[in-house]
Amino acid sequence: MLNLKFYKGALGALICFDLSMKVEEERIFKWVKEVKSHAADGCCVVIIGTKSVKIEYPEYNQTSKILKEYALKNNLLYFETSVLKPDTIFLSIEELIEDVKAKHLDSLILNPSLSHMSFLEQTVDSGSLVNNCFDAR
Repeated sequence: MLNLKFYKGALGALICFDLSMKVEEERIFKWVKEVKSHAADGCCVVIIGTKSVKIEYPEYNQTSKILKEYALKNNLLYFETSVLKPDTIFLSIEELIEDVKAKHLDSLILNPSLSHMSFLEQTVDSGSLVNNCFDAR
């Protein structure tokens, strides 16, 4: 499990699953439940399938299908991403930001402590968020 401080009170979350590995719906449910139980009310969740260009994995089609169906059934956004196609990563983050703004605009305006959203948008635009994600040490 991730340390709770990474998502406690979060307005949005990206939950990533490796498309080259088999995934069970219970595991997806567990992570979504975990995030939603500690995040802000109405937390926007995006399900991400990673390594989307490596479709030679036998698990790819099954895992992709399970993730897509889970997201659709639970009204969550779903994206497949790859480090070889950074635009897919940017798109998923930008969609999360737009979803958070649409659902939480009032609280973002009324609560100055949540003004980090504009910083996050600037970080996404500059590309440093993705670079930092892959350069984490």
